[in-house]
Amino acid sequence: MRDSKRPDRSPLPIHPVLFALFPLVSVLSANISQLRVLDAGRSVALALVAAMALVLVYSLILRDLMKAALVASATILLFFTYGHAYSILKTISISDLVFGRHRFLLPASVIVLIIMFWWAARSRGSLAGITRLLNVIAGIALLLPCASLVGYFGAGLAAGQREPTTPNPWGNETFALDANELPDIYYIITDAYARSDVLLDDYHYDNSAFLESLEGMGFIIADRSVPNYFWTHLALAAALNMDYVPDLLPGWTQGEHIDTADLIKHSRVRSRLEGLGYSTVGFATGWEETELFDADYLLTPDISRLDLLSQQGMFNEFEGLVIHSSALRAVQDLDARSSTPVARYIAQRMQRRYTVQREIILAEFENLQQVPKIPGPKFVFVHIISPHGPYIFAADGQQREQSGPFSLTADTDAGPEQEAEAYVGQLEFISSQLEETIRVVLSESDRPVIIVLQSDHGPGRIRWEAPEAGPVRARAANLNAYYLPVECRHLLSPMSSPVNTFRIVFNCVFGDDLPLLEDVTYVGYEEFLTLDEYLARYVTP
Repeated sequence: MRDSKRPDRSPLPIHPVLFALFPLVSVLSANISQLRVLDAGRSVALALVAAMALVLVYSLILRDLMKAALVASATILLFFTYGHAYSILKTISISDLVFGRHRFLLPASVIVLIIMFWWAARSRGSLAGITRLLNVIAGIALLLPCASLVGYFGAGLAAGQREPTTPNPWGNETFALDANELPDIYYIITDAYARSDVLLDDYHYDNSAFLESLEGMGFIIADRSVPNYFWTHLALAAALNMDYVPDLLPGWTQGEHIDTADLIKHSRVRSRLEGLGYSTVGFATGWEETELFDADYLLTPDISRLDLLSQQGMFNEFEGLVIHSSALRAVQDLDARSSTPVARYIAQRMQRRYTVQREIILAEFENLQQVPKIPGPKFVFVHIISPHGPYIFAADGQQREQSGPFSLTADTDAGPEQEAEAYVGQLEFISSQLEETIRVVLSESDRPVIIVLQSDHGPGRIRWEAPEAGPVRARAANLNAYYLPVECRHLLSPMSSPVNTFRIVFNCVFGDDLPLLEDVTYVGYEEFLTLDEYLARYVTP
């Protein structure tokens, strides 16, 4: 008679592979709006190979698959959490003893791993229960960021299927100007450029020389201007479509994902001007959302210089974040002292992505100066991601060295004073380039010119978990300068905001009759409060 009891099958220990994938998927999920999924490819492949190799090597040492998998998972978790632990411990000190030092954290990590090996080697009981539990924990942990990614792309797909309002609801009115008299229209966005009063009060920097230079060239400064949104993609969507974002998306509700890519790339302003015979001129910017790949003219950096950098190799943004948050952070930080070959390799390849962004920004100014040579009326849209971080320009234009992972943000390890100094230095350089470029455009153009020089929002690193009034108000103050025909200037006000920019231009130049909207600043990413509502609700007086 056969025994009805089924043999107890040992679980397959897959948790090392799941734990190896979890931090990578988490980094991707947390930064998906600024990263490409393909950027994670090399890291995922290496993590999978490394996890399986660890289990194999540990199995040869411990002669037990479950024990090997347990120690492998501990190794993987120690490796991927090292950078986070280091950043947290850097903020903790007792009597000038800072715990966030590699000399403390590296030995502690090794000791933990040795203890794990000792425990596994001495363990005599079955590890089947622990293995099943770890498989479940690792699986659930991995599912959470995966669900977030699926939700993000699902919301983006749904938003993409929603038709925005008609690109030109006011129709194609006739205009009185002859085609040869149509002005070239430049829309220059310099990201996070502070309004003059914020620069003076918060950064102790007097920007009057630059503004007076603009005024000397004929610009009008809206010196109380406010941005319409705190985030670039929302601010540009509103400005280029002459309306607030919720009114551009029929059926949108608070909290729903907003996909602004098409609103920026195929805006009402662009549609209107192309319908009047304008050519669109776009630029490589370093951020795909503001790169008009289908423009009549797409101006890019010197490809030979970028190809040279690419051939030298570099880590992409995702890999830089992983290095910074893992135990490779120790190798990266030791470069300044020991200059080991591995440390030099990491430092050089992380620096090159910053160098590429420098090339992109410098090329934007160089190419802007060539635009007057393009025949016919032109709509020129350029987004300069500066003085917004990363801080890669000193005041004289020299390259500022960076050691952390590349991202289009400020240096998160820098203190407030260091960041302010870096911001002002970069702003000085960008101002000098803007002044030179605008002078060239005005002097080389053989047709009338309209230039709108704006920042999408002000500076200010806001701690959203505990926002303070100062940084919030700094972000709610932007640069806004207009070079317009004399007969248009009466339409401007000191508080003109970007949402009304092209309403003013079209009313004056093309005879449209578009009502001006109220100048309002909204705080939020997918749910919006006015600035006053936000301050009253979340900011302690």
